[in-house]
Amino acid sequence: MAMTSRLSRPLATLVPPELAARLAPFGFACIDDLRDMTPPLLVDETNSAISLAEAAAILDAVQAALMPPAPLVLLGGPDASPLAEARQPCLSTGSVALDALFDHSQPSIPGLVPGHVYEITGAPGVGVTTLCMNLCVRVQLSPDLGGLGGRALWIDTEGGLLASRLDEIALSTITVHKLQGTSSSTLLDNIAVVRVFDAIELVAQVELLGADLANNAGIRLIVVDSIWFLFEGLSRARQDVAARVVAHLKVLAQTHSVIVVLTSKFAPKSQTLAAGNDLYAAAAPVAAQQRVAVEDAVAAALAGAGHDLRESARRIEAVVPVHVPATVDRWRRAVSMHVVMFWERESRVARRWGRDCAIGDPVLIPPASPRH
Repeated sequence: MAMTSRLSRPLATLVPPELAARLAPFGFACIDDLRDMTPPLLVDETNSAISLAEAAAILDAVQAALMPPAPLVLLGGPDASPLAEARQPCLSTGSVALDALFDHSQPSIPGLVPGHVYEITGAPGVGVTTLCMNLCVRVQLSPDLGGLGGRALWIDTEGGLLASRLDEIALSTITVHKLQGTSSSTLLDNIAVVRVFDAIELVAQVELLGADLANNAGIRLIVVDSIWFLFEGLSRARQDVAARVVAHLKVLAQTHSVIVVLTSKFAPKSQTLAAGNDLYAAAAPVAAQQRVAVEDAVAAALAGAGHDLRESARRIEAVVPVHVPATVDRWRRAVSMHVVMFWERESRVARRWGRDCAIGDPVLIPPASPRH
């Protein structure tokens, strides 16, 4: 079994089902989710849903599963090569730069890979929904054109899916790839749309997806636009339901080899500071320079600094990113990659999101299709 296949092995096949069920709500669904864990960290990440002894036993099982197997003897043939997995089909965005941005596989596979969950956070008007519509059309292309030869499912929570814009993108795709005999209505018919109006409907729809995917293998892409809209402003307990929805979508992606794309929005910088989002990481160097405790520096930034700590608070606030995804701490481990899209002067750009900041060089976002 190749390393990437072993990493995607579901935990339910490795540990007792009862343990796997307790891990799932926190985004731990496969071996890859536990690779960098230690027992104390796993207990902390699951809010003590498992004991330290259970965490150690789970990680021992993971280590045993990652032990390299005995070498295989290749019997020849055109695909009898260790590089065969590198040719795994992926979904191209239509942009070389964006494909490279989404590339997170080893070996390198530019684009979005089946079996993974991607989250895209964007500023208003930057084109997140348009990018997702583009993916819904492109997933229908053959693999040699950057598609997966499948259908798309769009779960709409905001009412932002515009049929006229989707038709423009479909027509542009037909023109660019010279798809003779294909009409835009044919491409649009292969995009199933479900409108949900509240969190309960979204939970119910996601719960039903397993049966739908089992009965219809043609679906290769699921878009939820947006995952955060129905949960924003609700209690923390209700927001935890959103995290469980995302964890379930991850299991579906891995089980049925589909791509899941979630959209979300940015939190205002003031809200980020009020929530203490990753402030400890930002505060550490500032606190060291000011010769105060990190906890005191964070408290100063959150509560209005006293005379001795006011400068620390100002510096901490200065290094907190302006663009912080509202969902960054909700389900980080369930998402394979988080991409942020925002305006930089007059240009639309995209970057990867790391633990507490955007990372890598910004990538210019090309238009999905010309406006007619």
